[in-house]
Amino acid sequence: MNLQLEAFAGISGNMFLALLLDLGAREEVLRQELAKVDFDGYDIRVSHLEKKGIYSCYLDVVCLDQHHDHHHDHDHHHGHRSLKTILDLIDRSDLKDRVKEDAKNLFILLGKSEAKIHHKPLEEVHFHEVGATDSLVDMIGAAILMDDLGLESFSFTKPNVGDGFVPCAHGLYPVPAPATQDILLQAGIPFQKGPVEAELVTPTGACILAYYGRYRSSGSFQGGRVGYGAGSRDLDIPNVLRGILGAQEGSGTIYQLDCNLDDMMGEDLAYCMDKLFDLGALDVWFSPIYMKKNRPGHLLSVLVKEDLLEGARDLVWTHTTSLGLRYYPVDRYERERKLETFASSFGPLGVKVFDGGYSFEYEDLKKIADREGMSLLDLRKRVEREYHG
Repeated sequence: MNLQLEAFAGISGNMFLALLLDLGAREEVLRQELAKVDFDGYDIRVSHLEKKGIYSCYLDVVCLDQHHDHHHDHDHHHGHRSLKTILDLIDRSDLKDRVKEDAKNLFILLGKSEAKIHHKPLEEVHFHEVGATDSLVDMIGAAILMDDLGLESFSFTKPNVGDGFVPCAHGLYPVPAPATQDILLQAGIPFQKGPVEAELVTPTGACILAYYGRYRSSGSFQGGRVGYGAGSRDLDIPNVLRGILGAQEGSGTIYQLDCNLDDMMGEDLAYCMDKLFDLGALDVWFSPIYMKKNRPGHLLSVLVKEDLLEGARDLVWTHTTSLGLRYYPVDRYERERKLETFASSFGPLGVKVFDGGYSFEYEDLKKIADREGMSLLDLRKRVEREYHG
């Protein structure tokens, strides 16, 4: 399955959990798995409500006013815990290994940001947000529900962070708040301000985007299920996080990478092409171009599936003089085809059969032609006569 988020009204932890529940993740799994982590003082309430006419799932984490008397909870600040305490809590639980790792990594992301902002070592930072009970529910809950849906990641379009000022522990801060801004910038996530004066992306929401997400400038789906996770505010826009859960086709979106090269030898370009095909690129090609100062050069173009995008980028940077790459998702039509094996008089021969035609596998023809001392032209005529029998 493939999930795409549209954070036009931002993202918070509880919006994300509500969205995943709306898309089919199970509330009972969330409750039973969270119960494996040794902390309390909260209640989860799941309901459905309307946000500007959009029927949405809403998850409220209610912090109960009670004394925390766990023997291992040594923090003196009510509702706050150190990062080490939280990581220990997760480690000691009976959660799945993958859920543990994801939850811990989410908290480490947030902890590093807080440490940087307060200019203190990680272990010395007093966390205003990290230790709060609702953050524990949001972060660990996100890992639990992603696992329940069988998702390892999602894509997202540019989030709106809101605008104006937000009250923090030390006074009013401009939106996005320092921790949120740092997390988004460190992860290379583009964001835009607006469209209302409010804090739309919380530090927890930013961590979820940074850890699980991959930015896409736009997205297209063919079929799928739409879900909505409601936020706690009433704004001029629907305060919801929208997500589309669709069938994963192959390895996802196809991307084209391009770069202009005017200072490379043909041999080196050919070597780079070989490396890209070895990686698994769908296609690699060169086009002659004229660059600045009328220098003749080459446009290198690479077609890859999404899971090889970063690998292809690294290969181009390793094996060419390129200082930058352009990349963008591309749509394509694929003809339905199947590969058959034809028992020719020269031995087995692969045949690609598609609607309205067929073609013999070139590598098979080449091997037979070399072995028989024939031209490809003559060999192809012979096997075509046999194939049509």
